[in-house]
Amino acid sequence: MVQMEVLALILTGLGIIASILYYASVLRNANRTQLMQLETRQASFFMQIYNRMLDKDFMEVWHKVLGYDYSDPEAAMRRYDSEVDSEERVNVDLIAQWYEGLGVLVKEGLLDIHLIAVMFPLTVINGWNALGPMITEMQKTSSSRGSNFEYLYDELMRYLEEHPELRA
Repeated sequence: MVQMEVLALILTGLGIIASILYYASVLRNANRTQLMQLETRQASFFMQIYNRMLDKDFMEVWHKVLGYDYSDPEAAMRRYDSEVDSEERVNVDLIAQWYEGLGVLVKEGLLDIHLIAVMFPLTVINGWNALGPMITEMQKTSSSRGSNFEYLYDELMRYLEEHPELRA
């Protein structure tokens, strides 16, 4: 009789252990599934950003902005400030705000700088080289203006420094 009680306790213990192992396995699989869903959403999000950059209208505006003369940032700022409704100002705002948004996404950890470094580093570098001097001039009166674009550029340059194999 004592042996039956011991056997019942052992079987109960084994059942509990099996239940715990099964539950741990289910949790691990659920975590893997959530991680895969997150990675899929991040990839989809990145492709939306990338497709926007490849949009013909956006690309035309981007090339126009890179063609504007910013060699004298103070003169560019005067021109920018005086021509509120000009095509140049609208184009500069469009491109600068796009970069500003990318900077926010990188800063908040919603977009990995690695993806930008792999897919379009020169777009960011050329954009900052064109607009950076004017943004720096703007920051003299409004310190936060363009700060996320600057952050994006700085983070990209830091990342490329750490990963020289990605430098074009």
